[in-house]
Amino acid sequence: MHVLVYEKPVTFDGWGWIWRAAPDGSHPRKLVLGYEPSVSPDGRWIAYLHRGQQKIAPGTTTGRDSLWMIPASGGAPRKLGRDERWISILDWSSDSKHLLIYDQKGLLNVDAGRGTMTLLARTSRTVGIETASFSPDGRHVAFDRSLGNSIDIFVVPSSGGSPRQLTHDHSSFAPLWGPSAIAYCHCVGNTSGDIWLMSGDGSRQRRLTRTNAAIFPAAWSRDGRRLLADNPATHNGKLWAVDVPSGKATALTRWIGDLFPQGVSPDGKTVYAAIGCGGLVSPFGVLETIPFAGGPPKVIVRGPCRGSWSS
Repeated sequence: MHVLVYEKPVTFDGWGWIWRAAPDGSHPRKLVLGYEPSVSPDGRWIAYLHRGQQKIAPGTTTGRDSLWMIPASGGAPRKLGRDERWISILDWSSDSKHLLIYDQKGLLNVDAGRGTMTLLARTSRTVGIETASFSPDGRHVAFDRSLGNSIDIFVVPSSGGSPRQLTHDHSSFAPLWGPSAIAYCHCVGNTSGDIWLMSGDGSRQRRLTRTNAAIFPAAWSRDGRRLLADNPATHNGKLWAVDVPSGKATALTRWIGDLFPQGVSPDGKTVYAAIGCGGLVSPFGVLETIPFAGGPPKVIVRGPCRGSWSS
């Protein structure tokens, strides 16, 4: 089932109504209050967050996040795990049975059916994780781990175990596991570098693109022949279409404030994108589609800052 899920903010602190719609934005249906929804690849489940407050001293509170799940068709939501200081939803497994999240403990694999969580990699004040991605068969997870000014890519069994380091150059991050390879950014921050590929065991590391524009892998097409890439919008963002295996990278957009990639259609012909709402006065943005081959964007929903399409 191919669906679009998004949140329309109703307050400036992140709360909004979560909606489900057809991939083109038609037939919208309001589901539940929450934020940062992420739909499973099969389109059946939506993971999302609640934000609450906890009193830590007289007159002092701190934010607390909780992870929730609801059927995309509607129904009763259920809470998974305990409240945490913060939670980030990172990736779904291709079979829609597991979910990667990141909280102050580290990287966790969530069993979406049972609600159990397996800690895959710990973090600390000096060690951080930004990106994680399931292998196509769901048996392994690639993730980046930073320490000081260095960052490298590791792999760990999704059932838990000892992480194994795949890169040793201290400048590799943002791994995205595709049908036949892991794409990643071998870059100096957001200033220079390109997308590279490697096998799941770290072998055959090779350069894919030659832009030196510090572009990040964002989404694979289902057949692994196309890769959506981007310059992440610290202020302005830019989207790129990459042919695999030639590595030819074509700019799909100009630099646009708070432009972010959201995915690729199952047939690889359409790019999903979002504009808003970082650094803007309004908490509202737009969702749009762009031909992968290039062409003008088409706004399909007004209001959401981000969208999540099933694959």
